[in-house]
Amino acid sequence: GSVHLTVVGSSGAGKSSFINAVHGLSSGDSIAAPTGIVETTATVTRYSDPCPDSRIVWYDVPGAVTQNVPDWQYFKDLGLYIFDCIIVLIDNSFLDSDLAILRACEEFANFKAFIVRSKSDQHI
Repeated sequence: GSVHLTVVGSSGAGKSSFINAVHGLSSGDSIAAPTGIVETTATVTRYSDPCPDSRIVWYDVPGAVTQNVPDWQYFKDLGLYIFDCIIVLIDNSFLDSDLAILRACEEFANFKAFIVRSKSDQHI
């Protein structure tokens, strides 16, 4: 079967840009995830890996703590528990919403979560 990964984090953290970078895509490519300064992703969006032999399926989700969704509800409402792995993308600071997502991951046995720092070149 496939491995289903989702990238989560605050609005504007670079989730869509991260997915594009992993796939070797630029924001202008036709199959790239749309990017922008303000929140661009409004719903959970699936992106198949462009490598034909890959079994990885990527998902982009709306930013945490947007659309008036409290921290604790974000994990549940977006159904993040159905994915095989969550990548928590951290921008310039570690937020309460990031911690809430990681705590929710901890509640599920054997649920994998990774923290990835984004935009580090902009914050040096």
